Amino acid sequence: MLDSPETSPTRTFRERIGGKWAIAWQSYLITAGLGLFALLAGESYTTTTGSVAASWIALWLLGSVALGLLVLAANATVFRNRRQHPIAVGWVIAFDGLCGVLFSLVVGISAEILELPTNQSIAERCVLNLLYAIWWGPTLSYFLDYREQAANTRRQLIADSVALELARIQQSEILDRIHTEISDEIGAELSPARAHVEALLQITTAPDGSTTSMSRDEWESVSNLLLGTADNSVRPLSKRLWQRTEERYPKTPWWSLVVNIVRYQPFRPFAYALIDVFGTLAVQTKVFGLAHGVLLLLAGLAITIPVGLLANVLMRRRPSWHAAIFIGGTLLILTSVLVRAELREMWIPGSASIVWQLTQMIASLLVTFATSGFGAWRDKEDELRSNVRDDIQHDQVESIARSRQVASLARETAQSLHGSVQTRLVTCAMVIEQAAATEDESTLNIALTEALSALGAPVAPRRTASTLSSEVARKVSLWEGFCTFDVQIDPSASRRFQTEAPAVGRVVEEAIANAIRHGKATHIVIDVSNDTHQALHVVISDNGIGPQGGTPGIGSAYLTQVSQGQWTITPTAEGTRLEVVISPN
Repeated sequence: MLDSPETSPTRTFRERIGGKWAIAWQSYLITAGLGLFALLAGESYTTTTGSVAASWIALWLLGSVALGLLVLAANATVFRNRRQHPIAVGWVIAFDGLCGVLFSLVVGISAEILELPTNQSIAERCVLNLLYAIWWGPTLSYFLDYREQAANTRRQLIADSVALELARIQQSEILDRIHTEISDEIGAELSPARAHVEALLQITTAPDGSTTSMSRDEWESVSNLLLGTADNSVRPLSKRLWQRTEERYPKTPWWSLVVNIVRYQPFRPFAYALIDVFGTLAVQTKVFGLAHGVLLLLAGLAITIPVGLLANVLMRRRPSWHAAIFIGGTLLILTSVLVRAELREMWIPGSASIVWQLTQMIASLLVTFATSGFGAWRDKEDELRSNVRDDIQHDQVESIARSRQVASLARETAQSLHGSVQTRLVTCAMVIEQAAATEDESTLNIALTEALSALGAPVAPRRTASTLSSEVARKVSLWEGFCTFDVQIDPSASRRFQTEAPAVGRVVEEAIANAIRHGKATHIVIDVSNDTHQALHVVISDNGIGPQGGTPGIGSAYLTQVSQGQWTITPTAEGTRLEVVISPN
């Protein structure tokens, strides 16, 4: 949707390496998991039995526990405030190196105690893991930071796209159609009750305008009808509308990272070669001798480096074929394992078993994707945004925007049903019960007419925002037959907070409805003013019987939403006082 989104602030190398992800639990789990695989792959020549393999797994677990304790200690001390104050890169590298040495010492010393066959001495293991750790630790931190940046960029692009789509919907006839759909849904739900009230009005009103007497039981049945409609139809309908949620854009799963590497990233053959040298040369030299060890290394690099370089050239020239070229190149790189297997078998039969070959192929895949994925560091911000933007499905963005608008209108309608329909029906039922005591047929007809009006137009037509003063006056006028009012609105507040008029109107409506229905109030005072902090204060006081408690419903949910939780309701000597603080958007 957006062609040129704003660029987010550039993060420093220290913030990426020594910040949130420096020694996060995610980093620890990823490192520990790969550590097991690396340990088994490095010792594969000597793990000839299940018991030996189980022993190495136990040593890995012991080393991981020791490493975890060190990470916990660092999190509680020197790395405690790394989110606010990132650690210097040198200290991060030193700590990562310490982790590698600690893991190596625990595993190596334990292997000697158990007299396990091994391809590496303790010193060799410490040196290799030290080198791996000072590369892997900062690399993983940088990568996780990059991934988080990509996720944030994706969320922002989606939010911007949805905002543009919402603006388009607001300026089109779509919003009117959505409003009509909701209105039709509500009208169909309430039509049986409306027809019943119309029938009652026809019974009680003669053609010449005179009224017809009804028995006390009939009066009670009318009251029960209105109460039943309010509780059994309007209330669940408004609750259902209020709970209607907007559609969410699906989260990006972890495995999609592999897809993005295949689609966007080149090979990093020299980084792959460096890992290959550190990871295999020492072990191969020890087993096969220096000449054969070097030859095995070169045999693999003779395939991986040319294939990686050639594939990169092809992917640059044919970007639309990027994924196919990347997959083909990866398969060719895996053939280096087969070449090495042939040489190993020629020199030492049985040294390149199927298990060894599968292990090495998995290791090769991991290194290929790891080096290519970490190469994303060099992506510029606009390249990152371009890649993320390509992944966003604009049809789905339009669907989300429409669902968000539907959810917003549904909540507005739920509030209207709750305040203007449900409570008015209950109030009409109360009036009928009071009129029954005096057999006031005229009041009965007025109440039935009022109920029919509420059921006949449950959803107010869409209109442009009125002024704050006129909106409050409109809400008050709906209840003038049931209560007296004293309204005080600060003129400056009315001028400065015109866009908040609908929200203030709904707050006033909710307060009036509760005061009359639950508090039995006969007089309500409404005061609207603003303070020095640019917030709007809406205070409604009544002379009712005070708050009655009960389970919070739609009214409470709306007050929390519109005030961001800044509202209170307290009993007073005269009745009840509700105060709601509304900050401008």
